[in-house]
Amino acid sequence: MRRHKKSLFRALSFLVVVSILLSLCPVLPPVLKTKAEYFGDKRDTVYEGGSNFSNYKGVSRQDCADSYGVDPEVTVANPNELSASAKAKCENGQYGYGKSTDLQGKVSYVIPLNVEATIDRGYAIYGIPEDVADNFTHVQPGFKQVSNGYFWASLQSDGYYHLSSPGTGVRGYFRYWGFSQTGSVQSDKEFPPDRDEYAPVTSGTKILYQPWTNSVAKQICAVAESYNPKNVDPNAISQTWQGLSNFKDMKGQTLADAINTAQTQYGTQYGTKITSASMLADYAMISNATPTAGAEVVLVLQEPDGWVHYRTYDGIPPRGETSGHN
Repeated sequence: MRRHKKSLFRALSFLVVVSILLSLCPVLPPVLKTKAEYFGDKRDTVYEGGSNFSNYKGVSRQDCADSYGVDPEVTVANPNELSASAKAKCENGQYGYGKSTDLQGKVSYVIPLNVEATIDRGYAIYGIPEDVADNFTHVQPGFKQVSNGYFWASLQSDGYYHLSSPGTGVRGYFRYWGFSQTGSVQSDKEFPPDRDEYAPVTSGTKILYQPWTNSVAKQICAVAESYNPKNVDPNAISQTWQGLSNFKDMKGQTLADAINTAQTQYGTQYGTKITSASMLADYAMISNATPTAGAEVVLVLQEPDGWVHYRTYDGIPPRGETSGHN
């Protein structure tokens, strides 16, 4: 009996010591994690193309979706953002595209996860640039030529650049990748600025409130036109807020620096800063975020001269070594 009491005393003493040690350790906030390094050997800097997304370099669409914690397909939030060719693929059920009609007669269009683009970027991308109607409009150029751009494209008889096979046409970037995990249009942060030169966010820059309700923002940004904040998981917002310094624009300015430098604009009022995750959700369009993948954030900005434009930030893992493409 006495021996049993001694053993119990020792066990309780050990637990007390462990509790004290744990109390002395700082509690660190969770960080945005990624499993993209699993596919680092398959990551590339040139899109090899094709519409068959079922497999890329031995990675199936389902395996890719499971690794990034996303669905293998997504329902498009605003069908008006789909190109005619995308709707045709949905109608015909090609390559994982699909269409469904509910009991009320509402038609939904389903776009598959693009395995190659998802692996290359580190966050979920659905479909291809050909699927986004706003890549083919005279209002704004949907493709810009860049010597080391991710996509190959060729100028077609309709006056627009269309995705082509590697080595055919010219390299560059499309304004919109395809669609995001939330079903909204997804922009590419590498797309060259709509003005000749890039300029970082400054103290004179204003961040527009709820751009998805702003008519000017919706005219110049298909992400705003298609964005539905109800489709964004609250966890995605908090994860993004915790990792603001991990998100960068095309020239490396962080999202943290941008929101700490710029002013917010709410109607005719401006001058405050974004100071919480809930406030961020009122100004930023968060296209993707899961506990195991990167994310993309879009802000709509107004410069001191009145120019309104959008800027894309993403938080992605370092790129892996390229696999032979120049």
